[in-house]
Amino acid sequence: MRIQHNHIVISEKNQLSALYSENILKGLKTYNTPYHVGDIYFGKLESGLANINAAFINLHAEEKNGFIQLNKLLPARLKRANQIKVETLKFNEAILVQVTKELTGSKGPSLTTNLGLNGEYVILLPFGEGVNASNKISNFIEKQYLRAFVTLLKPLEVGMLIKKEASGINGSSLREDVLKLVDQWYQLQSKIKPSLKPYLVSGKVNFIKDTLTIFYTDKTEEISIDSFQGAWKVCKRLISTNKKQQRLALKIRHYPNFKYFIKYFNLDLAIYYLVQSTVILNTGGSVVIEKTEALTAIDINSGSFNTLKDSRASLLWINCEAATEISIQLQLRNIGGIIVIDFIDMAHQKDQMKLLNHLNSVLQADQGDTKIIQLSEIGLIELTRKREGQNIYDAFSYNCYKCSGLGHQVHFDSIYNHNASIKVTDNYHIYMNDFV
Repeated sequence: MRIQHNHIVISEKNQLSALYSENILKGLKTYNTPYHVGDIYFGKLESGLANINAAFINLHAEEKNGFIQLNKLLPARLKRANQIKVETLKFNEAILVQVTKELTGSKGPSLTTNLGLNGEYVILLPFGEGVNASNKISNFIEKQYLRAFVTLLKPLEVGMLIKKEASGINGSSLREDVLKLVDQWYQLQSKIKPSLKPYLVSGKVNFIKDTLTIFYTDKTEEISIDSFQGAWKVCKRLISTNKKQQRLALKIRHYPNFKYFIKYFNLDLAIYYLVQSTVILNTGGSVVIEKTEALTAIDINSGSFNTLKDSRASLLWINCEAATEISIQLQLRNIGGIIVIDFIDMAHQKDQMKLLNHLNSVLQADQGDTKIIQLSEIGLIELTRKREGQNIYDAFSYNCYKCSGLGHQVHFDSIYNHNASIKVTDNYHIYMNDFV
């Protein structure tokens, strides 16, 4: 299907959403993971590692254990944080934890016992004290007013953190948000019951809400969704947040036959291309993206580009186009952590500065808090990007059983004769989780 306008596609069944503009994929969001940031579990302390001062907590019998640094255990468990050691822990005891980072690769989710209930304008800290305000609220008088206002509303036994979004908000909206979180905490407490098995106490993710928060703007012309209940959720969300359509052209369409929904909007094809390592540029060059557990390495190749007579200008052109494409791919693939880019070598320092400035400008549109750390002595540019949610590889691919994720297979053709029993086939392969 060809999409000619700003269009949000939501597959609630598959927990997958996409933003299209003029038939170009602009954004992709998925929650294809058992753990989400903000989830609260009643877990079981299973084991510890003294050499890294950390412990593992069982959250689900069939999923990976969570990981927690001992300094993130509540001071209430042991009076002084610097006294917390693996030897002092009581294994198999129940513990209330919250997910702070989702699982990546072979690593389980990161956890904390310092719970936080996130609202529109404040964060309720059940085991915190007092009221603090974000440093991004620059007006000192306003900050003091907000702290005093929230202090009057909150129970004494909890703490509150005022978010930057509270700046300029009216008192009634702030009051409503605070009381809503307090009520949410009381309800959550009533759900906590002793159990021999770990269980989910509170799941934070609201797929429809998060999708609209990220993708919906006044320019949105159509929203397509694969469930009738989901269509009503979209309507209610837009009304509750006063995001009513600016024009009558906004359409919300329900597609009951969700079996072909993914294929109809080419989401499967988009994901297939996103897990490929090579992206071809318009100039004929290419960007090669290799994701490892420790970092993401990106290499730029000039390919067949020879349009310009000046080789210096050609190199700068290719590198700048690659920088723009890298910015897009980081967002679409949701790549986080350490990113190392090997641009094509340029001899002139002036060209290097132009490239850095261009890369910095295209990264400004990235909501993933991407930062340029340094340009190394050997010409590599190092970035960091905030990890938030699953990347495209963890969500829709898994290691091949033949090559164990290497992307190639070992063969012995050069040392064995043609009658050898070893024969290697299927050198190129990609495996993706099937949509149901």
